[in-house]
Amino acid sequence: MNAEISIIIPVYNLSKYLEKSFDSIIKQTIFEKLEIIIVNDGSTDNSREICQKYVNKYHNFILIDKENGGVSSARNLGINNAHSKYICFFDGDDTLAENCYERLLNMIENNNADIAITDFAVVHDDEIVIKKRNNFKKIYTNKEEIIKDFLSGKNIGINIFDKIYKKSIIGKVKFIEGKAIGEDMYFNYEVLKNVNTLYIDTTEIGYYYYKHQGSAMNSNFSKKYFDTLQLSEMICEDLNENRKLKDYAEAHKIHETCKFLEYMILNNAGEEYKEIFSKYLKQIHKYNINKAYKFLSKKQFCGFVLMRISPKLYIKIFKLLKIG
Repeated sequence: MNAEISIIIPVYNLSKYLEKSFDSIIKQTIFEKLEIIIVNDGSTDNSREICQKYVNKYHNFILIDKENGGVSSARNLGINNAHSKYICFFDGDDTLAENCYERLLNMIENNNADIAITDFAVVHDDEIVIKKRNNFKKIYTNKEEIIKDFLSGKNIGINIFDKIYKKSIIGKVKFIEGKAIGEDMYFNYEVLKNVNTLYIDTTEIGYYYYKHQGSAMNSNFSKKYFDTLQLSEMICEDLNENRKLKDYAEAHKIHETCKFLEYMILNNAGEEYKEIFSKYLKQIHKYNINKAYKFLSKKQFCGFVLMRISPKLYIKIFKLLKIG
């Protein structure tokens, strides 16, 4: 197979979403140029049977079975088995615009980029679609600017599904296994350190990210929510000696702290984890507001100020501002 893009899809108990998701891949304008690598992460429903049906029908669908080990281990296995020049990541409960991968391929090749980024929309269970970014085009050729933009939450974003990567740029970078939330954020940080040229064009929605009840980011509060704070701290430690980027890393961690408190409130965990909530809220109050203004995006700064004023007020309007 001489595919140009390897699409890596981790699957764990997604039977009620898979057909709609896979069909959106089949409808891609460059479907024949895609290698679709499905990694069945020990599903216990009939997800595997659905995956096998598509493998039997389409020559470029590949199925790999493994014992359950989490989404990071599944993605790492997918990377190891990818044969194409470029890699994209897709979640088995989402969908795509029909020209998504054609646009991404053209964007990365026409700009000789290491990564190209399109826009995505968030689709809620009530079918409300929210475009994530304003229309924007830019080519980045300065590595420091790329990291600054990423950490300040301006344009590049922490997600992996809106991006196409040169496989050579990913290199030996792996998703950290054992983390349920934030592993994609840290993966992007590690990869971006290798990037020399990045192109972004958010004038069209390429990917539709569905927020379902019960997903990893939309379920009862648990210790997994500490993962993002730990991974953000790892970024701070990595940049501790970098005078130009250290402040951006610290501001990024403060934003992740705001999101952490948001999840606690939304899951009614503030009382159960009262001491923890108080500890992290104090960190937000101690953080210099001038630094927040300088090193965070406008939306993230608004979220920071709201959380300082009143966590309840933050919750009331964070959806309107699309802070997260």
